[in-house]
Amino acid sequence: METIATPSTSSLANEGWDRFVDTVQEANREFARGVLGDATRTVWSHDDDVTLFGGYGGLVEPGWKSVESRLTLAAQQSSKDGTYMSEEIKHAISGNFAYLLQVERYVFPGKPPIDFRVTIICRLESDRWKIIHRHGDVIKMQQGPAHIHTMEIGLGQ
Repeated sequence: METIATPSTSSLANEGWDRFVDTVQEANREFARGVLGDATRTVWSHDDDVTLFGGYGGLVEPGWKSVESRLTLAAQQSSKDGTYMSEEIKHAISGNFAYLLQVERYVFPGKPPIDFRVTIICRLESDRWKIIHRHGDVIKMQQGPAHIHTMEIGLGQ
């Protein structure tokens, strides 16, 4: 895990970051159990500019109500007995903004594990970190140079 903090980053923001990340992980554990709970509602900003990419495809209109609706739908469609684990890749804090990169694994009974690479963008609101954007996509096998070359040729046709 690598952390980058700029000189303008307040110690209050840094102190609150660890608590915020713990709550994000609790929100994801709730989600794995099919629940959109208090942890989720706590970590997300409720402003009109929040966005979500992922969560069963499609684009989501900006705003907390749209994001909450999409998260609720996704939680209801997941198993009630899932488990969750994560590994932080990196985070950085600069002033009132921060980001978190992590790999997430969800395991639902009777199904293969699902691994996501996730980018979470955060903003400090009233001295508390809040998610303002989350983008998660399923990790697929890395494609080698031959595949990339083939794709480049196909794009020009």
